[in-house]
Amino acid sequence: MSVIRLWAWVVNGSLAAAHPTSALLQCRAAAEHAELAAITDHAERYAVVPVLAEEPVGVEALTALTGSAVSAV
Repeated sequence: MSVIRLWAWVVNGSLAAAHPTSALLQCRAAAEHAELAAITDHAERYAVVPVLAEEPVGVEALTALTGSAVSAV
């Protein structure tokens, strides 16, 4: 029998992380704060990815999200 263990939480498409300027989107972003706090309080590892204008596709775009340099394989 396999056991699947949680390694990390990933919050994808977060308005709170995007820091919107629209009043409507700011209200929606504020509603995320409690959920994000619950994750950050209990998870050892987590990532919060903001809503982006363009989806990151490919190694280069995904690496840009991490702020790290990754060499091509």
